Amino acid sequence: MSQQQIFIDSLDNDWGRYVAHFQAFSPAEQEKFLKKQGYARLADLLAHVTAWWLLCLHDLGEFIETGEYHAGEVDLDAFNATAVRDFKHLAETAVIQSFEHTREALLDLLQNLPEAAWQNPEITKRLEMEITGHYAEHAI
Repeated sequence: MSQQQIFIDSLDNDWGRYVAHFQAFSPAEQEKFLKKQGYARLADLLAHVTAWWLLCLHDLGEFIETGEYHAGEVDLDAFNATAVRDFKHLAETAVIQSFEHTREALLDLLQNLPEAAWQNPEITKRLEMEITGHYAEHAI
């Protein structure tokens, strides 16, 4: 399976079923899972993932426009705190919608990413971190 297909498969199957798998847990299991992940609510965890995906979409969009890839320096703790804060005012359903919309945008991008991107090890490493690696960190 190609790297592209691995990432698409993860977005379709792992991340695509993420919310449903979480919602299938009992309230006690949900609370235990979120505590282990370090988040107070599912919306906070999804906000975190969504924010990283949005940054990835931005960076890859610039690559498509310019042919150059630059991932900026990110203060991880500050970025994660800002992501949760920026989504805090939204109801869980709105955060889920944003998560799904962003997941679909990332899927679309991956399906149309130029071949030059797949030859760039920085880009493939970034996609691994954002998709399969991130799922491994937050797997249900």
